[in-house]
Amino acid sequence: MGRISQTRCSGIRSALNRYGDSFAAGVVIAGVPPANDFVPSNLFDEPTWAFHARNDSVVNVSSSRNTLNSILTANGESTPTYPNSGNGDFNFQSNSLDLRYTEFQFGGHGIWKSHDG
Repeated sequence: MGRISQTRCSGIRSALNRYGDSFAAGVVIAGVPPANDFVPSNLFDEPTWAFHARNDSVVNVSSSRNTLNSILTANGESTPTYPNSGNGDFNFQSNSLDLRYTEFQFGGHGIWKSHDG
């Protein structure tokens, strides 16, 4: 694990992309865009569940949506139709990958504080 801690990564997805064999799974909370060397197909075998709130004012929800879309597109899957700002929480699970996404209507950037359970 030393080589991971010594390497700068832009978020969990970038760490999974570069060092997938070192992790059992990834949980992404209000994920930043992955690094420039991100290859969506590198996450095909990585169980991942991402969480984001639509009203996050620090990291725009489009970051998580775009990354999810890139993984699904690379796998030949259709991308989901995301709700607008007023349509409650949204849950998605891939048909062929161990990939889930939960988008909360509210919670801001600190969603782990209000959705811990």
